[in-house]
Amino acid sequence: MEINEYVTFANPSQLERKRDKLEDIDLLNHGLRGKDSRVLLFWQGMPMVDSQSMPVFLEPKPKILDFLPTKVFLGTNSGIDYYAGEIALQSTSQPNVVAKPTLFDTKIYQHPNFPNYQFQNLRILLPLLGESLNAELLATSKALLGWHKAHKFCSSCGASSDLGHTGWSRICPQCKSEHFPRCDPVVIMLITHQNRLLLGRSYHWPRGMHSLLAGFMEPGESIESAVKREVYEEAEIVVDNISYVASQPWPFPTSLMIGCKGIALTEEIKPQIEEIENALWLEREEVMEIYGGFRTDITLPRKGSIAEFMIRKWLEGTLT
Repeated sequence: MEINEYVTFANPSQLERKRDKLEDIDLLNHGLRGKDSRVLLFWQGMPMVDSQSMPVFLEPKPKILDFLPTKVFLGTNSGIDYYAGEIALQSTSQPNVVAKPTLFDTKIYQHPNFPNYQFQNLRILLPLLGESLNAELLATSKALLGWHKAHKFCSSCGASSDLGHTGWSRICPQCKSEHFPRCDPVVIMLITHQNRLLLGRSYHWPRGMHSLLAGFMEPGESIESAVKREVYEEAEIVVDNISYVASQPWPFPTSLMIGCKGIALTEEIKPQIEEIENALWLEREEVMEIYGGFRTDITLPRKGSIAEFMIRKWLEGTLT
């Protein structure tokens, strides 16, 4: 099986990450101010976008950099050095203005100090990104900035840590431990039985939304074992004939989605209510009706997610 298409965030890298420059402590202090530098701003985990919901890369002028206590170097493309930074909440001229985006928040947020732009939930932007440099920059920025926000203290001694290696590590000034960003592997499974597809529903999703079953891998576990365990834990379905399909960096916050397919050996679904709200089988024709807008009681994953990618490939007959 060969699929000549990439999932959003997973297309071949267009960034030169320049690992040789990561030891240069002056890169953020001086390189960020270069005429060939651009910075992507985030606020409350949301990227800055224009009126067309496309990410905005600003010239890193001092009045902008003053708003960014956390700044990271992303890489270089076509002679441009790209950076990202998180706007400090207390830097707003109106301290009562707070953005609190929810999981599938579609609202547009305005920051009082950047009235010409807006901030949007990255999940909502997925269908617009496709295979692009913008997608890679957004995924890298969100994951890296989110990691810094969640790892301000040394896990060895508890002391407050400092940003290192132009944003690609944190260094403890007390015990000298160095900590690096990690990805959390998640298996996501397209499970079929003859002409049917297994879908599940999480409690916190919008009404009617269903997707492929998924779950975090555990220490000492293979991908195949994780697929079998997760499907059985969530729906009590036994699966076999597991194989890899594709992967997707998923910066919500720092996951790597490992897409697999498998065949169900049992049919009776017993949804485990501590894991998921519901699970069901859908015939291929039913899935096509949903995508065609002829059925509205169930919605499926949005374009740009690996779940939508695999379901679409199954409908096309690429995944069998």
